[in-house]
Amino acid sequence: MDFFCAKKYPSLTNLIDVCRAMQIFRQMCSMYHYTIILSNVLNILGAPRLLQAIAADGVIPFLNIFATTTKKGEPLRALLLTAAISQMGVLLASLDYIAPIITM
Repeated sequence: MDFFCAKKYPSLTNLIDVCRAMQIFRQMCSMYHYTIILSNVLNILGAPRLLQAIAADGVIPFLNIFATTTKKGEPLRALLLTAAISQMGVLLASLDYIAPIITM
């Protein structure tokens, strides 16, 4: 089973090779990768609600535009900002460029 990211990120190739070498644990390795992906998706889904709550409380005044929600209670503006930040990270595709932005 080839993983799409192994070609783009050679450092993952070693992990995948180790998993393949241990045939007994092959399914566990696949489940491990899917668990990592799922946890990242859940973080991306929780971030807009956190941003909306911070904006609604007025902790950071210039974030007030993200305090609004739709009729169903979804923080649409915060979701769009989170999606844009996530897409920028994907498009940059290098942690060396993203790390200084996150740690500011």
